[in-house]
Amino acid sequence: MKNSQRNPFYALLIVAGTLFVITAFAYGFMAFQSLHASPANIARHEGHPLWTWLRAHGTTAVLTELVVLAALCFAAMRTDGKRRGQ
Repeated sequence: MKNSQRNPFYALLIVAGTLFVITAFAYGFMAFQSLHASPANIARHEGHPLWTWLRAHGTTAVLTELVVLAALCFAAMRTDGKRRGQ
């Protein structure tokens, strides 16, 4: 008999994964711009609130989101295993 209940961790994985991709892309773009952009272009971004926040908290945010993704992946796999009786 097929279990029609959905695993709630799948929806959380989509949200956490999307947030991780956005944060990682923004952090990587900031790092790339810092290394390869002209001084005038860097100065234009320096005052932006996202740039300031990423410079201060970007590494912590990306690593935290990665840990959350890993925890949600294991929780989803464990929940699926219990539902199948394994």
